[in-house]
Amino acid sequence: MAIFQTTSDRIRIETGQDELALMQLSPNGLFRWYAACCDTQMFNTLRSPRSGFAGIFVARLAEPGPLGPVIGEGSVPGTGSKTRHRNITRIIWRFLKRSLAARLSGRWRQTPFFDADGVPVAKARLAPRPEATR
Repeated sequence: MAIFQTTSDRIRIETGQDELALMQLSPNGLFRWYAACCDTQMFNTLRSPRSGFAGIFVARLAEPGPLGPVIGEGSVPGTGSKTRHRNITRIIWRFLKRSLAARLSGRWRQTPFFDADGVPVAKARLAPRPEATR
């Protein structure tokens, strides 16, 4: 599953903001934002807007071309059970630069996911835990 990592100030939700819902996979886990109307996963963010982190599920975009070319990949299946990364240092460095710039400039406050007080715009729902298999 391709996830484009960026800062949340770069995301605009033009329609359907009222359908934005929030789920957590664990009590302290990241936030997974989805469309309540169809239960479609759309974004991941960290629990605090100050981080500025946002991951976009690329498959949900009608036209992913404006995101630009893929510059790296993480957790790529390798031989056997091993995974590998391609250009992971470049990905991390570019994200850290964007995140730091958003933090220092105050752009981290410009987010569709949190209000001015840093509270999520939707009430978080904890994902149901799978029952243990016997």
